[in-house]
Amino acid sequence: MGFYIRHSLGFFLQIAASGMLCFLPWDKEDYRFPKKRVLVGVGTLLFVLSVLFPCALLFSERQGILNLYVIGNLYMLCAIVLFCIFFCWVIREDAIKKMLVINLAVVYATVQFVVTNMAGSLISIELQHEIYPPRIFWLYLITTAVMFPVMVRVMRRTVKSYLREIEPKLMKKEFFCMLTLSLLCFGLMAFYDSVISSYMEDWVLWKILMPPFLFSLLVLVFFMGSLLQEAMRRMRHDLRHHLGILYEMAKEKRTGEMENYLAEVLNQTTQREAEWFCENMTVNGLLQYYISMAGEDNVACTVEAHCGEVTVSPVDMTVILGNALENAVHACESLGTNKWIRVTIGTVSGSLAILIENSCEGVHPAHREYRDNTFLPAKAFLSNRPGGGQGLVSITLTAQKYGGDVGFRYCEKEKTFTTRIRLNLHPDADISAEA
Repeated sequence: MGFYIRHSLGFFLQIAASGMLCFLPWDKEDYRFPKKRVLVGVGTLLFVLSVLFPCALLFSERQGILNLYVIGNLYMLCAIVLFCIFFCWVIREDAIKKMLVINLAVVYATVQFVVTNMAGSLISIELQHEIYPPRIFWLYLITTAVMFPVMVRVMRRTVKSYLREIEPKLMKKEFFCMLTLSLLCFGLMAFYDSVISSYMEDWVLWKILMPPFLFSLLVLVFFMGSLLQEAMRRMRHDLRHHLGILYEMAKEKRTGEMENYLAEVLNQTTQREAEWFCENMTVNGLLQYYISMAGEDNVACTVEAHCGEVTVSPVDMTVILGNALENAVHACESLGTNKWIRVTIGTVSGSLAILIENSCEGVHPAHREYRDNTFLPAKAFLSNRPGGGQGLVSITLTAQKYGGDVGFRYCEKEKTFTTRIRLNLHPDADISAEA
């Protein structure tokens, strides 16, 4: 019974935990079926595979260590292939993105394998005719407790942001080398564990060969992290470049040229509809950029946007929504904990309503106009940025072009700053009605 329980749990820690990581970077829209149903299905699949793993070992004709390791690794390989088929079926995304996620999970499992066996060699575990002898099982339990939470955070934060914004065409160029190296490393480790280690009389070869393997894996992990961060920096740089060009066009009142430029930039993206916050391309692009930026700083973001084509020009929308979101992200940067942003956008009775709430430790009030927990105009607040800032004023002046109104409120008790914007989408109709 001890053999059965230990090998079932050991398989789950080594294989199933890595499989669960693959489902973390996706939104519910990325699932072909309801997310809860998929997670229950994959959990059931991994549980069944874990329960059957020791049965496969016991079905071997003899309990020789060679036969045991070969059967064990063949079973793991079949389980991985079956899981990958299931994963690729239930996630409706670009194949290259799914390959990236699977590759990251494989690297995690390989690093855990190397660390566990290196630790086993240091404490001189005696070889047994088992894949998960007691001490190896406990080492897997310890390494999972240490490494798994870190990988969960990476998948939910960095990888998720990367997958939202990166274009599959760019991924093919950046990812091919990383995929090849990681699969080669994984293949060598599987061969070593299946064939070479079966002839060992002690842990000497682990002590000799595992440090170079671990060093190579750490270099690979560092390379992958640098690749993801560099891609994110490049995308942010490109967006700043586009916004700078649009700003210059707006200053020179080249409206037609500016709209054509923005349309060309937006058409170059290959984001799928399931990855969008809303159908309005300008609003969606701004939300993707600033929510991604907030996510990198561990700001919890909630977005509810229902906005199609509106009469607000892309330039004015960039000024209004871009400044409001930038202020929210900036306010959260100085906080240590409780960092959050809530964005609500929708059309109500011919108006576009924007409500942005964020955590905020304090504001710089203009003492004559400021009143706590009350919606106030831009002049009631002073900028805390070096040299001052015109963000709130720009939002107000742009909103007035659409017969709209803007209010800003800070609640000292709840430590919350709220930006409320209303833009009239049919100003000419209102004028006619009044006449």
